[in-house]
Formats: sequence, C-alpha cells, structure tokens
Amino acid sequence: MRGLGNYTGSGFRQPASAPMLQVLIAAIQTAQSKYTFHQAQSDNSHRNRLIKSVAGAHLCNTVHANTEFCCWNLKHLAADFVIRRGRKVVGIRV
Repeated sequence: MRGLGNYTGSGFRQPASAPMLQVLIAAIQTAQSKYTFHQAQSDNSHRNRLIKSVAGAHLCNTVHANTEFCCWNLKHLAADFVIRRGRKVVGIRV
C-alpha cells in the first residue's frame, strides 16, 4: 500500500490532508472481499472501486522516479489521479 497526497493545483501535498491509500497489488484488495465473482460483477459501486484501484495500482507501479503521482480529492472536478512531471500536469479520470 502507498499513501497518495492530494493535489490542489498549487502544490501536491498538504500536511493537514489525509492521504488516500492505494493498493499496489489489486489481489490484496480482492482476496479479503466477501464478494463472489458474480456478486462483484453485479454490484456497480464495488466494481467501480475495483477498477479505480486497479488503474491506480498500475499507475503507481509504472510511474517514473522523477514523476509525482497524487490523487485529486475534489468531487466536483473530473479527475481521480494527477501526474506531474516537470511543468506538465495530467489529470486522469477512471
């Protein structure tokens, strides 16, 4: 697991904000689930959280060392993750 700081537009980490916990191996998250495969498929909310976790795990595991990776925690804006490398910033919505 890894804690992702929040992106605010002016900076990446705020000391007062709690980090979002991101699993690095999706199997850890699903191994503890009480859902069967068919239940997980039929529950849209659960399935969407799994998809977001898998996408976040992939990004965490493949981001370059000199690239910052954070979450975007503002509900009214359409981005789940933010990647910044140098002056370039990319928002990703899953």
